[in-house]
Amino acid sequence: MVRITSVLAFLAMGASTMASPTPDQNLVARADIGDKASAGAAVADVVGKVYHLVQDMIDDDIKRRQFFTQKVVQDVHAEFPNYNIVVCNVGYKLGGSGDSLIHKTSYKAKIGSNVSFDVIIFKGPNTFRRWGDGGYENLPPGSAANIDYSIIHCDEDQGDEASVAATVLYEQEPFDTFQHTVREFAMKHFHRDSSEVTIEKMKGGSYNRVIGINITSKPKTTSFHWLKSYLGLGKTTEEPKRYILRIPRMGVEGDDVDDIQRKDMERDVTTMTVAESRLPLPVAKVESYNLTMDNVFGRPYMIQTRHPGRNLANDLWKDLNIEQKKCVAQKITNLAPIIASIEGPTGDVAFEALSLPPCEPVRVNAFRAPDKHANEPTSKPATELDPFDYLLKRCKQWYDFEKGDNSFLEDFWYKFAVITKSLEARGFLEGPCVYVHGDLKPHNILAEVRSETDVEITGIIDWDFAVIAPEFMAYRAPFWLWTPEDMNRAEVDKEATANIEPVNEEGRALKEVFLNHVSEKYKMFAFAPEAMLARRMFLILQEGMRSTWNYEEAESVIREWNELHPEDGIRVEESDSDVASDGEMEDAELVPDTESDREMDCSGSDDVVCYELQHVIM
Repeated sequence: MVRITSVLAFLAMGASTMASPTPDQNLVARADIGDKASAGAAVADVVGKVYHLVQDMIDDDIKRRQFFTQKVVQDVHAEFPNYNIVVCNVGYKLGGSGDSLIHKTSYKAKIGSNVSFDVIIFKGPNTFRRWGDGGYENLPPGSAANIDYSIIHCDEDQGDEASVAATVLYEQEPFDTFQHTVREFAMKHFHRDSSEVTIEKMKGGSYNRVIGINITSKPKTTSFHWLKSYLGLGKTTEEPKRYILRIPRMGVEGDDVDDIQRKDMERDVTTMTVAESRLPLPVAKVESYNLTMDNVFGRPYMIQTRHPGRNLANDLWKDLNIEQKKCVAQKITNLAPIIASIEGPTGDVAFEALSLPPCEPVRVNAFRAPDKHANEPTSKPATELDPFDYLLKRCKQWYDFEKGDNSFLEDFWYKFAVITKSLEARGFLEGPCVYVHGDLKPHNILAEVRSETDVEITGIIDWDFAVIAPEFMAYRAPFWLWTPEDMNRAEVDKEATANIEPVNEEGRALKEVFLNHVSEKYKMFAFAPEAMLARRMFLILQEGMRSTWNYEEAESVIREWNELHPEDGIRVEESDSDVASDGEMEDAELVPDTESDREMDCSGSDDVVCYELQHVIM
């Protein structure tokens, strides 16, 4: 019997599983693209995340390929905004002396053989020419790119603005024409005439297109405000009210995608409204929303208030002096505990929570549970208030789901259950489940300078990933405050960076501000390697083994936990990371470990731990 433990064997388990992209890099890097390793890692990270998104969202293989190319183009362009980006899986030629980078990737599609794509990043003077028919190709965001069918010419003097092709690529009108649709909508929605409505182009995110709407009200001729302005005693207009229109960037069609757009917008409305109504923080208020396709935009939308301020991820942070940065560090340190003041059972905040007053407990739906007898995972009201109960139950849900069909995966969930018990024994699961922003990083924080020593946090944005989860998920260190600006891009977001001592005086001062203003509990969750591994494990438990990324991450978590606590008796066998050949996969028996193997694993653990895990899982 050959035990199936490799990534490729895992991918062969189910016909509906699309394999994760496998990077095969061939990079030609120039000075302003950055070093080869950093640029390649950035593109590989984008490709992996897009694969993960597509795997979760879309079942139809053709739509997956189409959306994969579109989303990769968009997100890579966000990393390299001054470059043209093409994703292509047919023959092409790139000629010219301009800067360029080529990243090759492939995944095993649900139907057919591996599908290979090249991610081509370039700027003028360069020409991209496609050869061959069929296939999938998405042409570039980028500037000064003249597109003639599949021939792209770009001159040397490229600017910063994306070309019209970038917008059309995602089945969205260019802003120049789309703004008129938005203006007509705003006039009707806010009951204003054209002179009172200003439409503003804004940079959107990976998942939503955003448009600024500014409403200026002229005083009525019978009002006291009008009389003052008429007599020259006041302004003729009030300060404009500022709003943001959010529309999904989905680039594929079909009833399933319509439903995804509706659910995503419903979730965005819910998470933001719960935060705005229950937290003493500057969170945008949802002014109105439409969850249907039956509107002028042909997709769900949301109108929210717009907060002033600049994004900390952009130039604002570099413009601050050290005292201002210390002020920011102290205020950011306070954010996680404030958000975590909302408590409830682990899961997604339910849409029904919008109808409840803020004084009542928030209503939560459990994360969708795997179900062999349903077409898709099911969800119901959440009940687990205790972190240990939730984590152990989730391990059992996935264990039962994989049992028999993907039997070699059972061992992962068993070992995650051992880790869960170990976390409890070490005090990491004490306390409630709390609200977690999910992406509390500088690009989601707005601020304004008030003085040479004071900076005000004016907005906490992008609540798309907010959930209620165990406390260890809430207290991730804001180590970007003291991370060197020249750190390798592939390393900068890894949590282990939090424990690296700052290399300069500014970094040491900012980390000291953090340490001086947080609780001992916050410090434990922020810096303990057990908490960092718990956060990674939680995300896998939330989603399941949906891709090779999840599989490899689970292996890594177990391996690192075993290095940290070998006394717990869990390990990844050396053969677990071996790649099986096609012949091995065809000949292999897909069966779980023997009972004696399971008993051997358990014999190295605490007897009470063994009893509880066997009781829950076996």
